[in-house]
Amino acid sequence: MTLHELVELEPGNDANFLGLAGVALRLRESGAAQRALADVSAAGRLTAPYLRVAAGLALSTGNQPALAKSLAALAQLEPDNLRTQFNAAAVQVFSRDPSQLVAARAKLEELARHGPLRIRATLQLLQLVPPSAGQTAYATLASRLLPDSLNAGQPGFSELAQHMEAAPQPEPIDASELVYWLAAHGRAAEALRWIARLDADTRASDPVLVACALCAALVRDWPALSSALQAGAWGPTTKGVVELAFGARAQHDQVSFERALETWDDAVTLSAKSLESLRMLEKLASLWTWPAARENVLWQTARSFPHEQTVWRMLAIAAESAGDSGKLATVFTAWAAAWPDDRYVRSSREFLGVLREDTDPVLVREAIAALGRPDALPEEVAAAAWALSREGRAPEGLAALDKVAEQTAQRPRAALIYGVLLADAGRVAESKRFLALAPSERLLPEERALLTRAKAKLDLAP
Repeated sequence: MTLHELVELEPGNDANFLGLAGVALRLRESGAAQRALADVSAAGRLTAPYLRVAAGLALSTGNQPALAKSLAALAQLEPDNLRTQFNAAAVQVFSRDPSQLVAARAKLEELARHGPLRIRATLQLLQLVPPSAGQTAYATLASRLLPDSLNAGQPGFSELAQHMEAAPQPEPIDASELVYWLAAHGRAAEALRWIARLDADTRASDPVLVACALCAALVRDWPALSSALQAGAWGPTTKGVVELAFGARAQHDQVSFERALETWDDAVTLSAKSLESLRMLEKLASLWTWPAARENVLWQTARSFPHEQTVWRMLAIAAESAGDSGKLATVFTAWAAAWPDDRYVRSSREFLGVLREDTDPVLVREAIAALGRPDALPEEVAAAAWALSREGRAPEGLAALDKVAEQTAQRPRAALIYGVLLADAGRVAESKRFLALAPSERLLPEERALLTRAKAKLDLAP
C-alpha cells in the first residue's frame, strides 16, 4: 500500500501526511511536500516531527524566515537536544534582530567550548569572521572559547584548530568539515595527521574517507591517497585497479614513463566494465598531469559507456584546448555515432567537417541540406554557408546567414564564419561586429587562419 493510499484511508492521521511530505522532499518535490504539510492538523503543527519536516521544506525552497521560525520552535520543544539547539542558533546568528543575533552567538559559543558539537559550532563562529579581519579576529574568538590551557599568551588561529582537533569522538560529518577547513587554510598535512588519530570507525566513514582523499591529493601523499581509494573514497572500484594505478605512479617516479603507461593501460583495461573505476582513473590522470593517460581513460569510458555525455564533452574540451581540430573532429564523429539524434553534436560534426581542409564530401552535402530545415541551428547554417562558399556559392551562404543574424551573434563560432563571409562581401561594419564575437582564446588553427585573413581584408591585421 502506498502512502497516498494510506492518506486516503486515514485522512485524519497526521503521521501519514508527514510521511508523504518527507518522501516528497527526498524526491525534491517541494510543492507536493507543501500540500501534504498543509493537511496536518493544528495540533500536529506543534509537534517536533512536523517542525522538522517544515524546516526541511523551508531549507529546500530557500525560505530563511520560515526556516528560522521552525528551528526556533523545535529548539524550544527539545531544549536538551544539542543538535537542534545548534541548528536554531546557526540560522538565528544571521538574524537582523539584534537580540536574536546576540542570543544565537552566545549559544554557539557555549556549544563551541565543550561537548559533542565543539567542531561544528566553532566552524560556524569562524564563518562570521570576515576574510580581511586577520589574526586579531581569531585572537578575539579564541579568547572567548578556549580553556586556560590553550588560552595562554596570544591565542589565535592555531589554538582554535587545536581546540577543534581535541574534540572527543566527533561525528564523521563534523570531522570531515574540520578536515576541509584545515585543507582550505593550507593545513592538509595537519588534517591527515589528525585523521590518523581518529578511531577506526570514524576513519572508515564515507565523509572522512572523501576528505582524507582530498588532503592526500593536495599534499601528494600517494600512499595515503591509495589507501583512501582502496577503501572507496571515490566510489567502488574493480579489485586491483587502484594497485595498478599507483604501481604506474611508482614506475613513473622510479623507472620510466613508458613503463608506467604500460601498467596504466592494464589498469584501464581492467576497469573497462566499471564506470566508477574509470572515473577514478580519470581523476588520477588529471591530478598527475598525464594528458595521454587521461585521454586513454576517456576513450575507454566513451566506448564502454557511450550514454555518458560528460565523457564526450571532456574529450571535446581536451581536443579543443589543445587546438587539435583533427582530434576534435574524431571526437564529434564518434559522439554523433553514439548520439545520432543530438542536434548540437550533429551540427558540431558538420561544422568541423566543412571547416577542415580534408572535408568529407558527404559532410558537405549534409551541411548544405541543413538549409532546408526551418529550425536549423546557427552552427548548422554557418556550416552550410561555409560549405557553399567553398563551392563558389558564397552569396547563397551569406544570404542564409543574413536570415539568422541575431541568433548567430549568440554563437561565437558561427559568428566567425558570418564575419569572414561579410568581409569577403565588403560589408565592413557588419564584419567587424561579428569578428569581434569570435572566441579569440579558443580558436582552432583553421578558424585562426580565417580570422587573420578577414582582418587583413579589413585592414585590421595586428
